[in-house]
Amino acid sequence: NIAAQRLYSKYGFTQVGLRHGYYTDNREDGVLMSTENITLAPFQVRFQQLKQAHFKKWGIALNHIAR
Repeated sequence: NIAAQRLYSKYGFTQVGLRHGYYTDNREDGVLMSTENITLAPFQVRFQQLKQAHFKKWGIALNHIAR
């Protein structure tokens, strides 16, 4: 799924493996993706940048609305 791979790449994930014929419905390969430790500063900095860009484009995220 190219869209999913792009989303993961946006958050710093890279391809680390491949499962040939992983999906049973279409025998598509499964791509294994991983990233650095998400608690470390480099990941957190990038994540905050992405959150700010999202807020600028779309406004407040639904999970921030008081219920």
